Amino acid sequence: MTRMWACLARESARDEVRRAVQRHAPDANVLFVDSAGELRSWARDAAPGIHVAVGPLEDGASTLNVAAALVRDGGASEVAIVVSHPEEAYVRRAQMLGASVVLDSSIGGEDLADGLDEPLLPDEEVPTLIMGCLSPEHRAALQALPSVEGVSQGRTETTRLPGRSRVGSSAEVSPRDVGAQASHTAPKRLPRQLAGSSAPVIVLVSGRGGVGKTSVVAAMATAAASWGMRVAALDLDLSCGNLYSCFGMDGAADLGALSLENPPTADELYACGRPAADRVLIWGPCARPEMADVVCPQTERLLETLSHRSDLVLVDTSTAITDAVAQAVQQCDRLILVVDGRHGSAAAQARLGNLAVRLGVARTRIARLANRCGRRGRKEPTIDRGEVGLETARPLRVLDGGVEVADCLGEGKVQDLFELSSKFAESSAESLAKLLNELGRLPDVPQARRLLEQRQQRSIWTFGRVKEAV
Repeated sequence: MTRMWACLARESARDEVRRAVQRHAPDANVLFVDSAGELRSWARDAAPGIHVAVGPLEDGASTLNVAAALVRDGGASEVAIVVSHPEEAYVRRAQMLGASVVLDSSIGGEDLADGLDEPLLPDEEVPTLIMGCLSPEHRAALQALPSVEGVSQGRTETTRLPGRSRVGSSAEVSPRDVGAQASHTAPKRLPRQLAGSSAPVIVLVSGRGGVGKTSVVAAMATAAASWGMRVAALDLDLSCGNLYSCFGMDGAADLGALSLENPPTADELYACGRPAADRVLIWGPCARPEMADVVCPQTERLLETLSHRSDLVLVDTSTAITDAVAQAVQQCDRLILVVDGRHGSAAAQARLGNLAVRLGVARTRIARLANRCGRRGRKEPTIDRGEVGLETARPLRVLDGGVEVADCLGEGKVQDLFELSSKFAESSAESLAKLLNELGRLPDVPQARRLLEQRQQRSIWTFGRVKEAV
């Protein structure tokens, strides 16, 4: 019996989406629509029993968001997501949104997961998409297809996956709880060894944009909060920073108030912060970019205040080394040089390393973090020229988590990455655990200790190049 499939994908991906759908349903009659709104109209208004599939979209639009809206509408018998080489975390996130199946569009790919009987997406998390109208042409095309009326209504029967516990947690968790990774053994208050002393200040710099500093800071803040630490996250990209968006905040924690002629008190400095999640407060950037130069002189006092009222201070920075960034670099306990292996990363790292030394930062306080490691089809980030003069800097690595990282951060749900056992989130937490352990500030909780024990770092020397395995 012929089954009607309405599909949405960019022009260049339509052939692979068609093949994936027909491999999943050999009797499929595939018709492509031009927009998310039109696809939703097909699912709501067309003949009963229609199936829908969403593949790669134009301009990096979120396939998961469109699929979530279709699940919420409830008109389709089956909602399929088509992606090439999906990671396990991506499949699990699709399940949480209520998708029926994830289809691998690569050659020889298989259907990786059937969906749950009932979608798990809460109403308030359903993305808002523009509602389109079903065109007369597509309505006529649907009515002309044979045997559509014989397809039964309701959701197609699917195989329920075996239940999976939340990785990294032994307790029940809420998707909107920033401490979702923490188990019932996580402390309700500070560990004794952290109380009464100034917090370590960890600053991430890059020298070029797009290497993922903000994503790593958000993931580290979430991990530290799940260990019971009070985290102060400071966004020193004062003109264009967006750290707050990773936590779903509706606006910046404006530092423009620090530009008052009278020097603000410590209480006033601290009051500029806004809660981003449980045990995470964010400062910055400036709501009005033109105020950035006026705010810079207050950076040193702000960092001092945060270090005495928090358990950990994480600092995201701008690509340019402004006065504010320079002050943070000089005050930090650990300076993290972030690279991602793209052209120019090594040169940027070398410049920043030299600048840090000129600013008085000891080389033993510097670490090198290679971001987006291990992505399929991409070489491992290498650090060669940039190592000169930084031989003692600790090497760290953060694994590439795939498209679910951009999706979660774009939706302001960085904590979901930990629920999905994202490689990116777990390796970010592991890097933070190593840094805190060096500083003698690692909380004595099972989640943090496990990260130090689960992978032993080793060095592999090949052709004069060092690669760190985690």
